[in-house]
Amino acid sequence: MNFMIFIIIFLILSLSHCFQVVVKQANIDFLVCLHAGPPMNPDFYNKSLDYISELGANGVRTDVLWGAIEPEQNNYSQEAIQFYKTYFQSCKEKGLDKSILIFSSPPDWAKNLWKSGPNSSDRQIFLTSWAKYIDLVMREVGLPLEISKYQVWNEPNALPSISFWGDIPSILKAGGQAIKKLKPDSQIYVNPNCNLPFWTDELLNWCEKAGDSFTGIGVDHYPGTWAANGWDDWYPLDMVINMTNTQANTCFGKIPTLMETGYSSFSKCLGHDEFQQNLWIEKSLDVAFTYIKKSQDLKFSVKEFVFYELYDEGDESTFPPEEAHFGLIRNNGSKKIGFDALKEFVKKITF
Repeated sequence: MNFMIFIIIFLILSLSHCFQVVVKQANIDFLVCLHAGPPMNPDFYNKSLDYISELGANGVRTDVLWGAIEPEQNNYSQEAIQFYKTYFQSCKEKGLDKSILIFSSPPDWAKNLWKSGPNSSDRQIFLTSWAKYIDLVMREVGLPLEISKYQVWNEPNALPSISFWGDIPSILKAGGQAIKKLKPDSQIYVNPNCNLPFWTDELLNWCEKAGDSFTGIGVDHYPGTWAANGWDDWYPLDMVINMTNTQANTCFGKIPTLMETGYSSFSKCLGHDEFQQNLWIEKSLDVAFTYIKKSQDLKFSVKEFVFYELYDEGDESTFPPEEAHFGLIRNNGSKKIGFDALKEFVKKITF
């Protein structure tokens, strides 16, 4: 009898341990990218956020555009500020409270300041203006709505940022410090485009020169679309997980995350269509999640999984055309079959 009691207690403790492991793996947020900006269209954004909730997400990833907030130097748009306040308030009310707010998209006047050169006073004015914009958005939107996750710039190593490549660390440092000044416990991400050459060199440079200003590294990786290798090739995610957990690495101690991934449902040269997108969601994301789950046993584990994106943007005239078709919803508002595929994927995994 005593032996049987011992066996029962042992089984209960074993099951309890397994349950604890599952809970540990569940500490991951699932977000969907949604581009948003003024003017406010309540019906459109309510429906959009409902779609994201339907997918099983608990957050959105959205830019608060510098150009919308400050279209002219020192002239701040109250309409834009109110738009983002209302938008993120709606996110919170719909349970999308694990959102990532992106600081990005400098206006033309700011770009012109930067172009004046590294030793000019205008370069410092740019950095000061950049920090002021972030400070304003934090005070008006981030702090009141208790947003704790931020991204500074977007894909600094990608071509849209080419004019800033000379000194990306100073931008990251000024932005991260502006966030930390108001909310020291913020999670602050930078996100290299990991499908471009030398992305690891750029990332190591950012970590070396501005690493004290951000806390996480977001992986942007599009296997099968922007990455030529197979759907199961998730080496950038695996690499960043290893870099952030290797003490000798400059990026040690940062939180790794999957910041952008998706699959274009249109490409004549690659043979993409909506059925291929559906299959990619079913097959490729399973492989990505094996890396995410394995990372939960490490000190610095993946905290977010972000899908790009909710809506198609553009048409076949967009260049490159693939860029216009990452959405799960077509331009006419109808769902692609990939929508339900992602919804089912989220159900069967443990977030």
